[in-house]
Amino acid sequence: MKYIELLGLPGSGKTSLLRSFRRQGIAGQAGTTVLSEDLSMALRRFGYRDVGFSRGPRSRGFGILRADVLRNHFHDGWQMGIFAEYPELFSQVFLCLKTVRPEDRQRAILLNYWRSRTSLYFDVNCSTSPSYCLVDEGLSQSVFSTMSRMSTRLDQKLKLVESVLRCLPSERTVVMLQTPSELIELRAQSRKKSSPKDLSRRIAELDFIFQQQKKIGRDTIELDGSLSIDELCTELGAFINKAG
Repeated sequence: MKYIELLGLPGSGKTSLLRSFRRQGIAGQAGTTVLSEDLSMALRRFGYRDVGFSRGPRSRGFGILRADVLRNHFHDGWQMGIFAEYPELFSQVFLCLKTVRPEDRQRAILLNYWRSRTSLYFDVNCSTSPSYCLVDEGLSQSVFSTMSRMSTRLDQKLKLVESVLRCLPSERTVVMLQTPSELIELRAQSRKKSSPKDLSRRIAELDFIFQQQKKIGRDTIELDGSLSIDELCTELGAFINKAG
């Protein structure tokens, strides 16, 4: 199963795009769309690897045997096995978390992001299905969430983040949603929310994450976030269909 993840600033429209993409079914019925707000992802954060196993002999979506899901839950309820699957990646993640201030459980929250999103990637990657899984909050977004909370010198931050990016699984497609900062600020005002702090810094960090993945040869594409949702859905669907 092909894993495709969106990358973008908060307010860039990632979740809105995938909501519409799911509703319209543009790329057909062959794929799966996973949103961070879905119950399945909420349950992953509590340790459930797959919630579809009770609906049949095989877990819905990723083709994992029901017995394997039960075994994973009872023997590894908090998915610590995910750390064992990707030890090099998590060794670098912990070095980044060391520079995050511990107030308000920021380290624990970020680690839970990493654990639940990596478990989703692992299940998708293990599937032999010829379809795709499209997510709004994936591994690249976890890097951004971590980077934006790191408190250290810029040169050290860039070095640590680059090490994490090199350890991310290569079998991924990263879709960068390039949304103008003016549009992000306008959306924040319409929702009566404050725009992200240090927006220019965050834009630079996001671009660093995307460009580094291009540099090391990851599969990447860019979408113009100033387009309408319908136009973005059409472009995203065309890419997925072209990619097979």
